[in-house]
Amino acid sequence: MVVLSTYDNPTYRFPQLCMGALDYLLKRFSRMELIVAITQVAEGQAPAKVDLMRKVASTMCSTQINGGRFDVPLTLRETQVLRRLVYGL
Repeated sequence: MVVLSTYDNPTYRFPQLCMGALDYLLKRFSRMELIVAITQVAEGQAPAKVDLMRKVASTMCSTQINGGRFDVPLTLRETQVLRRLVYGL
């Protein structure tokens, strides 16, 4: 699976990796980079941007585990929304 996203944020890459993504591409990549990456994954080859996913995987492996859950930091916006939910807004 190849994920195409606008966001270059490890918080967004982490769940994709857990769901089996082999590559995480940004929409700002050139057309040729996108075609090469999708073709490589479809053919079972290593993704073109494997270093990006490897960085996420290494961060994931070094993340402290609490009660079977990974401690993944929330983005600023996610934190704001969570606070408003706590206050019943």
